[in-house]
Amino acid sequence: MTMELNSSDIPQANNLAKVLQTLEAVHSGCQSDKEIAQYIGYTPRQARYYRRAVEILGFIVTIKNNSTLTETGKDFVIAMKLNPNHLELLKPYIVKIPIIREVLEIFEDKENVSRDDFLIALLQVSGLDPNETTALRRLSTFIAWLDQIGLLIKRTQAPTTADDFQIIPYVPVRPQTPKNVIFLYDEFLNTLQPYLSNDEENISISSDLYQAITKMIEIEEVDELSTFIKLSKFTDKAARLMLSISEKDQIDLEKLRYEIKSLKKQLPTPERVLLERYRSLKSAANAAYLGGNGLEDLIIDWFKNHQVKFKKNHLFKNLSKNCDFYSEDLHLVVEAKYSKTSGTKHAGAIKDLAEIAKVKESHPEYKVGIAIAGNGFIEDKATWSSLKSLYQDHKIDFILTPKDLEKLSPHEINRFDFPDYLRAEDLILDLENRNSTWQIKETEDELGLIDATRWLNKYSKLSYLNFESLLQTWISQTPFAVQCLRLILNWSESRMEGYIKHTIPSSVKKWKKEIYDFDSVLILVKSISNHLSTVEKESIKNFFDINLTYADLVATRELGLSGWARKKKDSNIILVTKCKAMSSFKISEEIFNLSLPNEQNIKSSFSYIDESGKLNHVICKYYTTNGSVQSDLVKTIEALCETNHKDDWVLITDGTGWLGRDKDLRRLLTLAASKKFRVLTLQMWEGQQNTKVLKKRIL
Repeated sequence: MTMELNSSDIPQANNLAKVLQTLEAVHSGCQSDKEIAQYIGYTPRQARYYRRAVEILGFIVTIKNNSTLTETGKDFVIAMKLNPNHLELLKPYIVKIPIIREVLEIFEDKENVSRDDFLIALLQVSGLDPNETTALRRLSTFIAWLDQIGLLIKRTQAPTTADDFQIIPYVPVRPQTPKNVIFLYDEFLNTLQPYLSNDEENISISSDLYQAITKMIEIEEVDELSTFIKLSKFTDKAARLMLSISEKDQIDLEKLRYEIKSLKKQLPTPERVLLERYRSLKSAANAAYLGGNGLEDLIIDWFKNHQVKFKKNHLFKNLSKNCDFYSEDLHLVVEAKYSKTSGTKHAGAIKDLAEIAKVKESHPEYKVGIAIAGNGFIEDKATWSSLKSLYQDHKIDFILTPKDLEKLSPHEINRFDFPDYLRAEDLILDLENRNSTWQIKETEDELGLIDATRWLNKYSKLSYLNFESLLQTWISQTPFAVQCLRLILNWSESRMEGYIKHTIPSSVKKWKKEIYDFDSVLILVKSISNHLSTVEKESIKNFFDINLTYADLVATRELGLSGWARKKKDSNIILVTKCKAMSSFKISEEIFNLSLPNEQNIKSSFSYIDESGKLNHVICKYYTTNGSVQSDLVKTIEALCETNHKDDWVLITDGTGWLGRDKDLRRLLTLAASKKFRVLTLQMWEGQQNTKVLKKRIL
């Protein structure tokens, strides 16, 4: 896999001892490059190189020449005090640097490698220019680091050159874990359920909304549309889905009429349904997306109409951000930003513009500016003030509006006076003739998705293929098939990724495009077949047998935008339902709340009365993705274990989301072992219930 890197993303600091000394400097209070330089005995320029290396390791952050420790950096400083083998401590941090991890995977089956081969692999993975001497020099730093931590060892008896290396596999060393925790950990992972089958298709659009969409599509006059959308919340929702806008946005009736006309130019096919689901998740059909693309299209036409050559997404040397447009002949640099509302996203736009404006430091003759559209920038006074500061500091030279792009030629752009204000009408983009949410040009990935859908349609008509044979043939021979499959099933991308990670970990990096090796596809298909319910299997086989209408296409946006949220919620509901069904004890539906220290609160999913008559409260949590939610759960359980009520509660948790939260899982299971708190997966819960039923029968 090729990464888009700038040479500044690669450290130029060969001596790891000095890297650690730089970390110590920041820990001791040094913040600027000069202070760090004085501490480590180097020049400020060299200090900046070593400071950047510490940043890449994740130990510090630097803002405006002020460096501070990150939480990771603080933890590492503590670890250094406890363990004198600092280079050994560095190993996991160096190995997890993406470019190093990728290259080590390339050579994982080789015992020896030459320096040149290793350097070539680094160049290929980084995507840097092999003719750029700075890049080569910096990439050599990685070799020096791996040499110093003992993962590359020079072979003194090498048959070719002294630069041949022996590769030492990195084996993470974990702290000693109690055996009872290891047992729980292994049992937990071995019984993890990657997916909970749903026996009922419970994601559907309301009939009222569907009828509202159907009626709206038949209306052609603006006045009639105006009356119609005010009839109910369903008619208003129908209009917003057609326009792909939120409840906060104003409904443009002319635009609505245009969108209805555009919709009727499409074919309501299964391929288009999946495309709409895909776009809804990526917000690729909303007004902001269209506005940004509309502004970029306007600038492209502006250059082309005046016969000016330009480059899109150009990266200047020594900068970390691509500019949107660059005309080398005119020395003209234009960043494009569209915004409908004010918000924190504008801070990122200002930061991007400030980074791009650095090109003027080496090329003062360049004219750098921003083209804006939408009223968001006008309403955000802080952003407007930041733009003015950039102008006053001669970092930018102009601000262009859609109206300016109509009146001016690229040849006329120079340093203009900063406008005191902009009129809202000057920032309006004429999107009607330029973009429709139903006429967005397909990307390469989207074309691949459409092609995969068509092939599934062909294979599903072959009567001699059973369900597993159908999936095996389709996935192994068709790029984007797994993406297509997860959209049919209403799985999010992260859910499918977790499923792949659990089922065929070796394919976790490539599943979005294709999985072609026979064994991996066979394992995946067998697993899917075992986990899916009959209803879900039928939804795949019968996906092409439904008579679709224009209303189905619009309704797909509702399912795409909110269906996954419902599906995620349903996972917990399904877990609760299955836990209740498996229980051999009397179930109580009453929900119990318990206040915990630090103003936390915990709520039961259900309760049961055990054989002794004791009431036990059960918490059910199913995770398809990983994130802070697992950390929050562990903190809640920690607080619960500090109370006198911990013996009254049981946690049943499951799902592939735990695969990406190993640290949280170990903390949770350590609590379970040390505090005797009950933590179970669905399968472990089922096993306990079956054991109790068996005991009852024997007695």
